[in-house]
Amino acid sequence: MEKTAQTQSYNAKQLDANQKKRLALQSMKQSETITRIAKDHQVSRKFIYQQKNKATQAVNDLFEPPRKTTDNVFFYLPVTWTWLCQLILCLVLHCRASHRGIQNMVNDAKVKVKAINAKQDLTNIKLAAQDEMFHYNKRKRQFTDGLSYLNL
Repeated sequence: MEKTAQTQSYNAKQLDANQKKRLALQSMKQSETITRIAKDHQVSRKFIYQQKNKATQAVNDLFEPPRKTTDNVFFYLPVTWTWLCQLILCLVLHCRASHRGIQNMVNDAKVKVKAINAKQDLTNIKLAAQDEMFHYNKRKRQFTDGLSYLNL
């Protein structure tokens, strides 16, 4: 009785990964014809060609230099809750990002920063350079000569 394509397909599904590798390597050696390999293992020639193509592609991928594209992954970053909080605060403080959805994190950071700032001794500072003229839509008072404040 002649093997049908359906029987051959069933036989191919029965093979494990190691058997498929052996078939791919055997077909790449070219010591036997694809037809002979398929007949010996009771699978279709199409299946043998598929395994051979997979193996050839794997070898090519291994030995080809990496493609220079903008889609290459540079690294993977483990994102923790602490890191995420730092990123959000950075976006709020440096990029002027909206903080409607992250008000709790911003408020928690304010409490921590106020405690740190309260411990700083600034009595020895005689001259300061302000980096912003406006704060909360009001002009800042600038410290100009170390002795007096001027209202601008």
